[in-house]
Amino acid sequence: MYRLFPALALLPATLLSAAPTAQEILTKARKAIGKVDSVQTLSITGTRRMNMDSPDGARTMSRDVALDFQLPDKFLKAETLELPNGMEGPTLVEGLDGETSWRDTRNVPSGANIIIRTAPPPGAGAAQDGPAADRARTRQLRHSYLRHLLLFTLTPPAGTDLKFDVLGEAEAKDGKAWILDIAGPDGFQMRIFIDQQSNLPLMASWRALQLPKPVMRTMRVEGHQPPDAKKLENAPLPEMPKPKEVEFEMRLAEHTEFGSLRLPKVMTLSAEGALAEEFELKSAKLNPKFKADRFRK
Repeated sequence: MYRLFPALALLPATLLSAAPTAQEILTKARKAIGKVDSVQTLSITGTRRMNMDSPDGARTMSRDVALDFQLPDKFLKAETLELPNGMEGPTLVEGLDGETSWRDTRNVPSGANIIIRTAPPPGAGAAQDGPAADRARTRQLRHSYLRHLLLFTLTPPAGTDLKFDVLGEAEAKDGKAWILDIAGPDGFQMRIFIDQQSNLPLMASWRALQLPKPVMRTMRVEGHQPPDAKKLENAPLPEMPKPKEVEFEMRLAEHTEFGSLRLPKVMTLSAEGALAEEFELKSAKLNPKFKADRFRK
């Protein structure tokens, strides 16, 4: 685990004069990742493992995840749920199309009676619909889009006003990393840790509101009906707790060649020091062609 040094000012003056600039660090890191300057579209698939609340108690759920990027401002995130009987469940989709965003549920299995409840987007108040919720959801999804793109390529889309600064160093038993502080419009902020030997990103951190885990209730699926199904059907869903701001930390490991890009195969997310989820990257396609309506609802 890396131990943080608050700032380069703590280093001896002789080292300060030799410290690289943020642009010098980024140039080496982008070269280590690959042809990031040629990215116009990017498609990532993988498996996300996380805990989900259910009437039977918390359990680990696996989701097939697809992330599609079209620079400068289009993003699609699709997560296919796994049902309690092991069958493929519905797909939860979030889309960013320029200044607007949307969400949808697709591919619900025939004969299924499923309720999935998620918290409203940060800043939306009590309602999940309406102008305030739309603005909050768009801001949240745009920040997610930027963070993912920076984790994979360290390159913001054209026209995005991001400021990169060298904050200091992090040290571990097996080496050191530069800490890059990133700030942008609409409150965007992030820190990325770049290994000084491999020049690859090893970790990232940011503060954001933590949304409660989604609650899924399955009343009936072909081949599966939980005990007390009638009781579940009539019982109200539990109240969703209010989101709270926490420190997130993403660790990147096992960088692997995916075509002309070198990407982390395993990404582990923690919130306030507690493991939240793991993402295993399965495939990455550089500059695939998307249909014209790919990012529309």
